[in-house]
Amino acid sequence: MRFGLNVILAMILIGGAVAPLPAQQRTEINGFIWNKMKRDNKYYWLLGCLQGLQKADDIIQQGVAEQKKREFTFTEPFYVNQMHTRIIEYFPPEKIEDIDQLIELLNAFYADNYNLRIKIDTALRIVLARQKGQIEQADLWLNEARRAFIKK
Repeated sequence: MRFGLNVILAMILIGGAVAPLPAQQRTEINGFIWNKMKRDNKYYWLLGCLQGLQKADDIIQQGVAEQKKREFTFTEPFYVNQMHTRIIEYFPPEKIEDIDQLIELLNAFYADNYNLRIKIDTALRIVLARQKGQIEQADLWLNEARRAFIKK
């Protein structure tokens, strides 16, 4: 009886030690978190985001260019073009000279309490569209983002 109890106890301890740890819960950055972040954290988050998008776009364009060299009749697939178009939406226009300006634009965006629940990637896309003069598109994305929270 005691042996069986020890075996069961050992199995529980070993099972607990070997069991995979649950993945960290993914936290979406929104206005609440953005407003709590220090300036340096905002700066490096935006820098990493924009550099990552630039690298992704470079990889896509490089793949298309290599395929065009290999295949004379190559036509860029629609989904590749859509990825490129979507990534470009996050590139700041020329009149935004540095990341500090983006930080100020996002701070102003999140100053509106109605925008606090909007994820940072959506907020960045909206702010950049406005800066590019795409006001109607920015307003459409803003209304969609706000409507998503009303449904919940």
